[in-house]
Amino acid sequence: MATMQKQPDTHSDEPLVSLSSEDVVQAFDSAREKAADWAARRAPQFPGDNSVTSHMVGKLGEVAVANWLVDQGYEVDRVFLDPAREGECDVAIQRPGPPRRIDVKSWQERGFNHNAGYVWAKQLPYIDKSDLLLWVRTPDLPGDTGQESFDPASLGALVVTLVGWSFTTELHTLGKAVPESSTTDGLEIVRDHWHPMSELLGASLDPTFDPGGGD
Repeated sequence: MATMQKQPDTHSDEPLVSLSSEDVVQAFDSAREKAADWAARRAPQFPGDNSVTSHMVGKLGEVAVANWLVDQGYEVDRVFLDPAREGECDVAIQRPGPPRRIDVKSWQERGFNHNAGYVWAKQLPYIDKSDLLLWVRTPDLPGDTGQESFDPASLGALVVTLVGWSFTTELHTLGKAVPESSTTDGLEIVRDHWHPMSELLGASLDPTFDPGGGD
């Protein structure tokens, strides 16, 4: 289970979440399973790198967000751990009525400032199944290593930063089109439009709150 780093305000604008070595191994196992599944399906509908390292960045973010929400007292459905639910949200918060669905987007430290806030065009149909987007920064991991050579235990515990969040609807109202080819555009929400994490635990997660079509 994650524990919040000691800091003056545990609901700060960029909370730090400490992941245990067990959390890191869980993220690796989930990433390896996802990479194998994509390779077996030869899934051309999914863009980007299919290395275990690439998937692990995403899994570290998902584990961190789920653990942090549990630490805040929420009941959490860790959708990302179930390969059969591929294409759904990553994390769902249980509450009266429909769950609040969250998609977690994570980048390593070295590429965060350049890439954060960007969503591939082919990911957009999946993103639209969520209510909220959480933007996460992970530590830098080893390069594009293979499934057999990567040793997650060597990383030990890691600290992941929850940087901000957006309503999914804002991806379309505030997002800037980024051409990927002659026919498709991705969308990017620049950081100036992100909401601080200190605002996430208020109205956005309230059972009666509707961000405008999210439910």
